[in-house]
Amino acid sequence: MKTRLILLLFFILVAQTSAGTHDAAAFEVEVHGSGPAMFLIPGASCSGSVWRQTVEKYRTTHKVHVLTLAGYAGVPPLKSDSILPVIKDSLARYIRQNKTEHSVLIGHSIGGFLAMWLTAENDHLVDKIIIVDALPFLACLSAPQMTEAIAKNAFAMMKTYYMNLDSTTLAMTQRMAIKSMLRDENHLDELVRQSLRSDRRTLGMTMYELMTTDLREKIAAIETPGLVLTGWPEQLNSADNTKLEVKLNSYRQQYALWEKARVVAVGRSSHFIMLDNPAGFFAAVDAFLAQ
Repeated sequence: MKTRLILLLFFILVAQTSAGTHDAAAFEVEVHGSGPAMFLIPGASCSGSVWRQTVEKYRTTHKVHVLTLAGYAGVPPLKSDSILPVIKDSLARYIRQNKTEHSVLIGHSIGGFLAMWLTAENDHLVDKIIIVDALPFLACLSAPQMTEAIAKNAFAMMKTYYMNLDSTTLAMTQRMAIKSMLRDENHLDELVRQSLRSDRRTLGMTMYELMTTDLREKIAAIETPGLVLTGWPEQLNSADNTKLEVKLNSYRQQYALWEKARVVAVGRSSHFIMLDNPAGFFAAVDAFLAQ
């Protein structure tokens, strides 16, 4: 009887521990195709559907894992005080369990931030990394003297910002914000719908964590080759590329310590590069994967 009781308590403990650490809570995954693993992480408030065209292109050559992060686009939110660190660790475990030879990790926006963060702590987890318009420390892009300490004070209001908005104001704010980051407005309504289905606390906390986490020194630990893509609204062969070079240099400065990272612009695109200019995006990805 005593042995049975001990075994029962053991199984209860195991079940509770497994439930508390189950990676499915941090994101949802859809898997398509077969071949080397390709992991696609979308940005804030977006579902994995932002990668629809990417999935269609690469599912014939790769096993494509398309994620939607907890709290975004209708996926149940995490209840933990911090969110991005929990997602980051769960992503690392999932990738470790599902990677193959010639694995590639692609992240957009906050997804790109998570990709470089988890790789800085788990180098050689994949064979190549592609960052789609994300920076190691976004808060200092327009404020070079910014530090994590200053940012935590400056962006503290972000934690509750979305929770304090009424529904009409939230919808208007999100439409304006997304429209400013998108060149092809055929995708605008769907992105706004995904945003409005996102958990408000998650939106605020993840933006706060993004703005207050500085990865510029941490990425020095990454030895995996990386491609960093940023959007540019004009054709790249414009006669005057002065402004483009200013933007590229600001990105290169942030990525300076990741020795194997290369910054490349994709013309006729904004923040959602893979939606604005799929052909340009795929050309850059294909060239990098072929190296």
